[in-house]
Amino acid sequence: MQVQQVSKAFATKQVLQAVSLDLNQGEIVALLGVSGSGKTTLFDIIAGLLPTDSGQIKLNDSDITGQTGQVSYMLQKDLLLPFRTIAGNMALPLQVQGMTKKAALAKVQPYFATFGLAGTENQYPSSLSGGMRQRAALLRTYLFGKQVALLDEPFSALDEITKREMHRWYLQMMTQIDLTTLLVTHDIDEALVLADRIYVFGGQPAQIAAELQLPPRAQRDAEFELTSQFLTYKRQILELLAQ
Repeated sequence: MQVQQVSKAFATKQVLQAVSLDLNQGEIVALLGVSGSGKTTLFDIIAGLLPTDSGQIKLNDSDITGQTGQVSYMLQKDLLLPFRTIAGNMALPLQVQGMTKKAALAKVQPYFATFGLAGTENQYPSSLSGGMRQRAALLRTYLFGKQVALLDEPFSALDEITKREMHRWYLQMMTQIDLTTLLVTHDIDEALVLADRIYVFGGQPAQIAAELQLPPRAQRDAEFELTSQFLTYKRQILELLAQ
């Protein structure tokens, strides 16, 4: 996917200015910036929910600017329907695409074990922990069946211990399902732990201040956060965000 020279203003306020980035197959790319910097606005444009004033969004060289339904989109809140079971919530994307309820429920069943949700099929969202709800939300996003998933601060509502557990689980899942992902976050540590590359958002209006290529995920073990390399990256990002 390519975001090419995208600009957006609301009334007289310019929010995005000539933003360009790319996303390669199988990558996890983080879009990192302070709260209110325009990250979610860019996501809404990529998802076709907002028009762009100028610029294009391309997917496999096809122009999808302004088109909805071309990418999967997971918001910060899990938005699970409280009156549907977890299985019913997971079947919903398939039903929206025209599949019968019976067929959709049968299709989603094998994924519960893969996503660590076995045994929750007939439970309701209110009975699940925050971490389990986010697993369910990610599975639902995956079941939309799109090549690219947009994740808007998916772990920000979790406590620190649960968030770390979810990070480990998420990275394991990505190696299994090979889902190309653009992740919005304002958590520097999260971006450094999860991403293959990081785009740092900065300025008013927002522009891409820098692109950081991180070491391959296979070379980053559980102790990566304690290394001098990690701290060097973090210091560089903090300096960029302060500009």
